[in-house]
Amino acid sequence: MDTIVLKFGGSSVSDNIKLNIVADKIKEFYKENNVVVVVSAQGKTTDNLLREAHELSNVPNERELDTLLSAGEQISMSKLSILLNRLGYPEISLTGWQAGIFTSATNQSAVVESIDTTRIEKELAERKIVIIAGFQGINEKGDITTFGRGGSDTTAVAVAAALKADKCYIFSDVDGVYSTDPNKIQDAKKISELSYEEMQDISNEGAKVLHNRCVEIGKRFNIPIITKSTFNNRLGSVINDKIEDTKKKLVPNCFTCSDSCGRNNNFDMSTLWTTDEDIRSLKSLILFGIRGMAAYAYHASVLGYTDETISKFFYKALFAIGMKDWGMDKLLPIVLEVGKVNLRCMELLDQANTTTYGTPVPTTVPLTIEKGPFIIITGHDLKDLQLLLEQTKDKGINIYTHGEMLPAHAYPELKKYSHLKGNFGTAWQNQQKEFDHLPAPILYTTNCLMPPKSSYADRVFTTEVVSYPEIVHIGEEKDFTPVIEKALALGGYTKDQHMTGINGGIQVTTGFSHGTVLSVADQVIEAVKNGDIKHFFLVGGCDGARVGRNYYTEFVKQSPADSIILTLACGKYRFNDLDLGIIGGLPRIMDMGQCNDAYSAIKVAIALAEAFECDVNELPLSMVLSWYEQKAVCILLTLLYLGIKNIHIGPTLPAFISPNVLNFLVENYGLSPIGTPEEDIKKLLNK
Repeated sequence: MDTIVLKFGGSSVSDNIKLNIVADKIKEFYKENNVVVVVSAQGKTTDNLLREAHELSNVPNERELDTLLSAGEQISMSKLSILLNRLGYPEISLTGWQAGIFTSATNQSAVVESIDTTRIEKELAERKIVIIAGFQGINEKGDITTFGRGGSDTTAVAVAAALKADKCYIFSDVDGVYSTDPNKIQDAKKISELSYEEMQDISNEGAKVLHNRCVEIGKRFNIPIITKSTFNNRLGSVINDKIEDTKKKLVPNCFTCSDSCGRNNNFDMSTLWTTDEDIRSLKSLILFGIRGMAAYAYHASVLGYTDETISKFFYKALFAIGMKDWGMDKLLPIVLEVGKVNLRCMELLDQANTTTYGTPVPTTVPLTIEKGPFIIITGHDLKDLQLLLEQTKDKGINIYTHGEMLPAHAYPELKKYSHLKGNFGTAWQNQQKEFDHLPAPILYTTNCLMPPKSSYADRVFTTEVVSYPEIVHIGEEKDFTPVIEKALALGGYTKDQHMTGINGGIQVTTGFSHGTVLSVADQVIEAVKNGDIKHFFLVGGCDGARVGRNYYTEFVKQSPADSIILTLACGKYRFNDLDLGIIGGLPRIMDMGQCNDAYSAIKVAIALAEAFECDVNELPLSMVLSWYEQKAVCILLTLLYLGIKNIHIGPTLPAFISPNVLNFLVENYGLSPIGTPEEDIKKLLNK
């Protein structure tokens, strides 16, 4: 049975109501673990005791002050012990000295020198919950000492180290470590995992998250520290030595090697942005490329599909980023290898999606929201959608997709759910306006999300790797009951809402994956040979709020009537509600799916090239891509790896690409910025 240490801060034990919440937390851990609990003083107890002491003396005796201040934690420990006893749980409360915590002689800022765990281990062996007063110990004279503000954190981690505990949980009123104070900054970002060194940096900068000394102890004895909220079940932040542990597992002898290759040194990421601009440019392409690829790999892994080749390449790419003396000759091949491995990664995700949910079929998706309760799901995770559909079946709740979840309507296994009704809204950057005052909950899955506004934050739920401060998170259990209850409580619209896309269309189509298009390849080839189809334009990529992205709307509107528009990713919302008619029995706009479905476009292009016995670059096919997110980097690199040339990209070129690297891409691949729709269409059609 594992031994764990739970520490509860002052806000968690401030009154009897909160003590009951703490007791509930302890009971859950006690089922499968030996539990040691460390408590702080209740609320402002320490502040009040300090104030009263200074009312008696301007300079209170430090020995007596420590004795006085230690009383606060003793009150908390005794009250919690009394409560657990009443609830029928075996328990024992121990002061710092009863727990065997021996310290330096210094009052107010004593340091833990040793812990005799004999008493604690005896009580644990009897399956008792051991409750220890934090913040305090005893020096060699037998006097009570305290550790300074936040010292209960130190008690908890020191006890965990002495017991060789598996984990130490630090509970407070905040559910993790944030980039800044979430109580003051609305869009503060929670850090899900960080190293001891990173946590120390944050503490040294003044963040009141963890007592710095406790982080030092955690690092020295490799005790994972998990910070969580007492008052919700959201995922917290993990502070550990995972990076070092991984390095040791991958290359066991690395740390004792005297070679000067740099592998045994941690890379200072800040140096990436201050190095030579060409090196920075190439390393940025690698870094942003693998970040995008990691998202695809994660989506595939959720469905049970992994590839060791992909996993190993992440290590190779990160190693290349960390090499100080590598120039363009070594980095450029890695850049193109990102494209190669990403092709395999997109193939893997395509396999995962189609094997699990079937080959997408052309599907018309209405934009009308029917009256009654409904839920909107956004992001990319088809598995989360499936689970939500299953849990809402026969509950009178309709489900609507948003953003990149739109292509889900085309998968046969998801189409079986009759309450998967339609699509809500447009591209991701409009969500704060479109979600405002919505009479329904929104479930956030991964990617392309914006911090919720206060006007609808109470209706937002997150899951998987997505989380925001004070937003209810659906954890690994994937129980969407809170989302369902919210939908029923809000009730939805009282009558049908007839909504439109940005061009006034009332429906959109999706489902033209490579499996679908290639199933009618003969029809496509015949239409090209007959001259019905004279050109294919792939117009897709990311959308965004930047001025100039209406270019893609106008490009599609002005495209010749004898051309086909292939599209994918969220950039399609600029024009996917347009009705451009049909050519040779095929719709002129074919939505191939999410951004990862660039794989479908590649498959179709290669198949057409084989059919016409020509190079891909000789096809009547032009690519006009919109640029924004990291996944756009890995897709671009895949196209370059395949040797595809003359790609038009906009509305701006990537800012991190240096002039020299850009010249290389222009000279070798014909990469070109977009101009005006009129000019670019003429150029691409050689008119």
